[in-house]
Amino acid sequence: LAAAWSLLPDDMMITIRSRCRVINLITPATEAVAHVLATRDSVPWDTARFAARAAQGHIARARALALDEGVRRRREAVLSIPRSLTGVGECVFAAERLVKTAEEEAAAATTALNENETSELRKLYGEGSTGKGLNRGLVRGGAGALKELEDRQKSRATRIKRDSLDAALLELVSFYRDVLAMQFGAGGVELANDDLRFELDQLAKATTPEETLRWIDAIMQCRERLAVNVNPQMAVEAMMLALRP
Repeated sequence: LAAAWSLLPDDMMITIRSRCRVINLITPATEAVAHVLATRDSVPWDTARFAARAAQGHIARARALALDEGVRRRREAVLSIPRSLTGVGECVFAAERLVKTAEEEAAAATTALNENETSELRKLYGEGSTGKGLNRGLVRGGAGALKELEDRQKSRATRIKRDSLDAALLELVSFYRDVLAMQFGAGGVELANDDLRFELDQLAKATTPEETLRWIDAIMQCRERLAVNVNPQMAVEAMMLALRP
């Protein structure tokens, strides 16, 4: 409750505080996440540390980066976007590619699940059944139930697509945050994308902190637009155009 209301425990009413337990949540350190990957998933230490650093404390994300080559390739594709935005055409192409990748991920995550759900529902309503008083079609109410299921499946696919886009946008934010850290000379800050230090350094030297902050704002605005159901292609295109050096 204190976290949800942005209050300190001592600021709350004693009757509420007496019925609560204070739990302080922290982001796991890179070394701690890497240790989990190395011990539980037998990931080589260098790979575990790379994944932990890139995931910024998100253990599930770190595990995916460490174990799935496809996830690593998608990350590389997203982080190659900043240096590819040299013109309007490149911005439109980058937006199209990013949205298409999100759609493909949503399809891959839902296709088999949708088929299983649809098959089970059809069986439940008697499709393919034989015997006295039965036919091979859906019994009464089956068509309506099937339509409701299809609507839920479409909503799920849309949600997964937007989640995938949001994850890509957060990857971009981490890239520009690292650029900003280098521009300010924050040597004590761990770079999430230390494997791209050369690209980060090049962009940090060629631009100003004010420009970097504007780019971060553009990405966050795109996230807000996607959250209120703005057309993904339009929202991402506007962001890409704003990210041009």
